[in-house]
Amino acid sequence: MEITVEKRPEILRQEAVNYINIGDLEKAEKNFKLLRSMDMSDERVKTDTMYTGFWLSRKLKYREIEDHYKRGIFILRQWKVFQDFIKDRERDEKVYSAIKARVFSQALYSFSRFASESRISDSATLFHIGVCYKNIGNYLEAIRNLEAANTKKNSDAAVLAELADCYEMVNETRMARVFFREAFYIDPQKVDLENLESGMIHQLADLLRSMGYTGAELKEWIPVYGVLKGVFDIKRELRPLETAQLKQSIVTLETALNDEENKELNIPRLINRYFWLIDFYDIIGNDSGARENTLKKIRDLNPAVYELYTN
Repeated sequence: MEITVEKRPEILRQEAVNYINIGDLEKAEKNFKLLRSMDMSDERVKTDTMYTGFWLSRKLKYREIEDHYKRGIFILRQWKVFQDFIKDRERDEKVYSAIKARVFSQALYSFSRFASESRISDSATLFHIGVCYKNIGNYLEAIRNLEAANTKKNSDAAVLAELADCYEMVNETRMARVFFREAFYIDPQKVDLENLESGMIHQLADLLRSMGYTGAELKEWIPVYGVLKGVFDIKRELRPLETAQLKQSIVTLETALNDEENKELNIPRLINRYFWLIDFYDIIGNDSGARENTLKKIRDLNPAVYELYTN
């Protein structure tokens, strides 16, 4: 069948996507450059050419790395660079998705080869394998590896956040909320917001951006507004050691409030711990006034948060 002129650009584009899917970026780039010559005003084609050009420029460096684990790490780090590279540019979703699937498939291959050949299945390797599976859309396999990583290295915020993200993607919302709350309690700064697909977390982040929060400060406020907006609504009983650690961290943060350098981070950190302490009092049925004293501390720190929390 003869290909009409009108259909030719879309056929070239689909061929390019097919080339990306099998890892032939050179041929994909040739198609995009041909499309670019046909219509110089097409910003989408310009973006597509930038995508393939970026990863082709990394290809030689990747091949120079002999260790499979280091190869995988190189790819993941370059993905972060790529995200910054394309930031604020109009995205071609079809081509972007193909690039993403190819990049994480390659990283998965590298980490899996390392685990197979070295017979090492440590927490870090399992975590990276889980993240790769998540980014190619195999959430069940991602959960299996991330659960294994969590078993080997318990209470790691990065692992828990990725695990929560996967649970949300398979509609296990309750598990997602449990793990997200734990992750943001342990260390919000270790949560990779840009790599999360979670609708509930992105909604909280968007709300906080509209309030003027950015960067590290935004991450610290997510668990606070997660509680206020009913996202982090699942409570659990703390073990004695956890209770002691919680109370000690509160004392440390209260002392640190005198340090102006990190005050904007310490205030939400402290409020979040006050929330956990109040949960503790509610679970054990404390009526000694400690709960009311903690609420007063929240009111003194941030009256707006206090009003939202108590009303």
